[in-house]
Amino acid sequence: MVTKKCPNCDSLDIIEDGEQCICKECGLLFENRLHEIALGSQFEVYSRGVTTILNISNRKLNSTYTVNSSDRSLQIVRGLIAQWSYQLLLNDSVRDYGLDIYEQLIVHKKTQGRRIDELAAACLHIASRVLSPRPLQALERVTMVDAKKITKFEKVILKELELRLQLVEAKQFVPFLCSSIDRNFSTEKRAITLLTDFGDMIQNPRTAAASAVYYGAILAGDPITLPAAAKLMDISEHALANGSNTLRSAYETV
Repeated sequence: MVTKKCPNCDSLDIIEDGEQCICKECGLLFENRLHEIALGSQFEVYSRGVTTILNISNRKLNSTYTVNSSDRSLQIVRGLIAQWSYQLLLNDSVRDYGLDIYEQLIVHKKTQGRRIDELAAACLHIASRVLSPRPLQALERVTMVDAKKITKFEKVILKELELRLQLVEAKQFVPFLCSSIDRNFSTEKRAITLLTDFGDMIQNPRTAAASAVYYGAILAGDPITLPAAAKLMDISEHALANGSNTLRSAYETV
């Protein structure tokens, strides 16, 4: 008999469910045979005690999950956040903080009547904003939760739990954006320098970061086309062109 091991936390405490496996330690869902993370997952999960089916990669699990207690809710959220964190390249600290925020919602009885996936996505976005920012569009794509819903529940959670967030700095986006366009440390270093010297010339921190990464790749001798960069970094070509031109003008003037 082959022993199954979680590809996320290496735990051997695994539940086999047809073609899927569920890690009881971190909640990750992965392929039974291939041990691969299921991408493109869709979830219809509510916290009203109704029967819920998790649809993974357009294939239903063999069993249904009834959300009728905070413990079950937490188990599902643990799986969602673990899977999304894996896909977004977020570390354990971000994952654990997102889960901690959701646990606070349970303690304060703020989950009833609300979709679990929307709350979980908002919790993870808050955690990532604090520890390792990711573009909202990236979170929307991975979680399949509308960006407006994520923003809405993020505001609700911050208010109900009386949490305060510090402003996100453009530099915090740089590592993820460099990874998005498959550029190395040289580009990242150039981008950080550009933001240090001229970042305040662009108001939106994410636009500033994307522009610095795009122009930084050019300075590092590893350019990427504007359309490709805009697509991979989830930013409009117009905004990227304007931002990079602003940085280029400032850089060449010095």
